[in-house]
Amino acid sequence: KKSKKYQIIHKKERALYAKNYGIINRTRLSEYMKKYQLDNKAYLVEYDKKRARELKLEIINEYGGKCVCCGEKIVEFLTIDHIDNNGANHRRELFGRRDTGGKTFYIWLKKNSFPKDNYQLLCMNCNFAKSHHGGCPHKNE
Repeated sequence: KKSKKYQIIHKKERALYAKNYGIINRTRLSEYMKKYQLDNKAYLVEYDKKRARELKLEIINEYGGKCVCCGEKIVEFLTIDHIDNNGANHRRELFGRRDTGGKTFYIWLKKNSFPKDNYQLLCMNCNFAKSHHGGCPHKNE
């Protein structure tokens, strides 16, 4: 450990060293991560798919586990619906793009304690009918 007097005298030198040391380490880390990602691409793709599916299952369970319109329970068919039909605008406000959804939106829902006032779980058919035809045919049956 250096003396207090030494630290005061060599403050600029230490700051420059720390800055350069950080840049060198960031460069080395970046190179390492690029190599790791190339060497483990198949594993990382599978891992990402697994984590995305686990997240989707968590979201689905939190929002009731089935389509609120028709009762569909098959996970691959289920999605989160913005009740007020403002999904594109809401995603644009949150992420700067209207087409960002899926995993990115599910992460946002989880970080915000699964808000339920503006969202519901629908299957893709009911969600499409609601947004493109003004309502789902199941409601008319």
